Amino acid sequence: MSSIIWIMTILESDNDHYKNEDLNSWMFHRFNTISNLEPLFYENYAFGGPYLSIIKDDLKGATYIYNKGLSKFPDDFYLLKNAAFHFHFEVEDYQRSREIHQHLLHHKNINPILYSSLARIESELGNKEAAFTILLSNYNDLKKRNQTALADKTKEHLYAIRAEIDLECLNGKTTSNIKCNTHDLNGAPYIKDSLGRFKASKAWTPFKIKKHQHSK
Repeated sequence: MSSIIWIMTILESDNDHYKNEDLNSWMFHRFNTISNLEPLFYENYAFGGPYLSIIKDDLKGATYIYNKGLSKFPDDFYLLKNAAFHFHFEVEDYQRSREIHQHLLHHKNINPILYSSLARIESELGNKEAAFTILLSNYNDLKKRNQTALADKTKEHLYAIRAEIDLECLNGKTTSNIKCNTHDLNGAPYIKDSLGRFKASKAWTPFKIKKHQHSK
């Protein structure tokens, strides 16, 4: 029965966006029914999650299917990777995306880009020191593997995170009692502007999550 419903769903699938967030799109009901009939039907989650998320724009339905799929296949790389993208960019649930990214870091197929994504999430959640630590580990690994271009780009991100942490401290925007760094990642001293506020000696761009624009 699950195979029959699966074949019918693939043949009848459409690409119309579903604008309601009520878990009531017909394709969601098909994928969910299949998962109830055959909980270990892997393709149902691997295909259903991305289809609902990207094609149908049924974000709530995709979230349900991804979570259900990960409960059955918690270590599957491709399901984890696609779910991480969904929770990060589509629904902006950074806590859930963070959990999945942290799981991915222990996977043998890890991609350096995933380190950057996790670091951006940590930064977005206010954990800038954690973001710096994650990127620093990735930077050292890239250097060892002679991936110079990626290492140089990662160092720019490291500079930005460190500058943001240091300048918030120097300009009194944090309540921490730790001593503020007076020099940037390159060893150059932070300088004061005409208003007496500290700034870096070189231009930098804040290391933030790039928001995804939906087409609804």
